[in-house]
Amino acid sequence: MDDVTKMVDSYVRHYFNKFDRDRALLLKEFDNDSEFSCEGKTYNDPSSILGALLALPHKNVYHKITSIDYDFLSEISCVVYVCGKQIHSGVVDSGLHFSQALFLRMREDGSFYVYRGSFSVNRDVQPQGDVQPQGEVQPQGDVQPQGDVQQQGDVQPQGDVQPQGAGN
Repeated sequence: MDDVTKMVDSYVRHYFNKFDRDRALLLKEFDNDSEFSCEGKTYNDPSSILGALLALPHKNVYHKITSIDYDFLSEISCVVYVCGKQIHSGVVDSGLHFSQALFLRMREDGSFYVYRGSFSVNRDVQPQGDVQPQGEVQPQGDVQPQGDVQQQGDVQPQGDVQPQGAGN
């Protein structure tokens, strides 16, 4: 794990540790220019953001982080996307998943704060009964191939085909 990854991982774990232990501690993670959306509403200052987080229905919750993705936009800003499961009162399979996007900015002292963010909880959705398509799907208008399109049999790569991606 490189230094940047450690820094982002450390901040995310610090943030969620506060979220899980005592959400009131999150106040210092926001600044006067912070904006945060939570369950479809947007909040524009640290105290209203904290109020929204404190008002979330589940009080005894632990966030089991399953993925952290990030991208630095500059030397002082980073976008982080965190996904995982919410564990309520020790019930690991509560069926609730969370996602949180954090746009972090660096303060003059070198610490991060949440400049922009959003938080949402998603419940597992299970289909009821047999799910069947309703009617046939018909193309709209005349659908014609563009250009000289001919396919006969299976399509096979020609020559040496190498995977594309990092390091090539």
